[in-house]
Amino acid sequence: MALVDSGAQISLFHTLVGQLLGIDVKQGRRQRVYGISGVSHDAFIHTIRLQLKGSRESIELEAWFTEARAVKAILGQRDFFEKHRITFERARERIDIVPVKK
Repeated sequence: MALVDSGAQISLFHTLVGQLLGIDVKQGRRQRVYGISGVSHDAFIHTIRLQLKGSRESIELEAWFTEARAVKAILGQRDFFEKHRITFERARERIDIVPVKK
C-alpha cells in the first residue's frame, strides 16, 4: 500500500521496500532528498515496474529509496501522476486511478 501524494515531486520508498523487491538499494544512483521538515537524507534511485491492484498493466517508475523513518511508500508526480488520471472524491471516500494512454 502506498500514499498517493500530489504534493510529492518523486516516488519515495523506504529501503526495506526495495529489499523486499529484491533490489540492491545502495547500488542505485545516490542523491540527497529533502523532506517537509527540511532535513536531508541519502536516497538511491532505481527504475522499477509498478502494477496497481486491480490493473492488468504495469508502468515503469523512477523510485527513490531512503532509510528515513517517516517514509514507507509515496507515489509522487514524476512518472506516476504523469502516467495516470487521478480523481479524488472526498465525499465518497474514493480515489480513481486510470492509466493515460499515449
